[in-house]
Amino acid sequence: MIIDEAFAGSAVDFVSTIRRRTRGRIQQMPIIICVRADEKIVRAARDAGVYEMVAKPVTAESMRLRLREIVLRPRPFIRANLYVGPCRRRRKELKLLVSERRGAMKAKGPDPFNPTLKPTPQKR
Repeated sequence: MIIDEAFAGSAVDFVSTIRRRTRGRIQQMPIIICVRADEKIVRAARDAGVYEMVAKPVTAESMRLRLREIVLRPRPFIRANLYVGPCRRRRKELKLLVSERRGAMKAKGPDPFNPTLKPTPQKR
């Protein structure tokens, strides 16, 4: 689901409602929110359980990168007393995950989200 921060008055409230009042696939669906680069809004969206954020003005490239994150690096879903949503700790593991993903991408072939990239030959 992709929503704008101004959706129905408050996208953050909408996301929070989805995360806390539903169950199953709907509760766990990835939600991307388009927001201004404002720390207060970004923190509120993260705490509500937004999966990814795209800074305004939204470009095709920025949206492509967020969608790619969802597909290539899915995050575990957390259900706790004070938080329901995707794990927020992914950035601490970024270096390890990037190196693993690059190795996997080389082995599998071209990037499915950017068909202009060719697979990189592996050195032996």
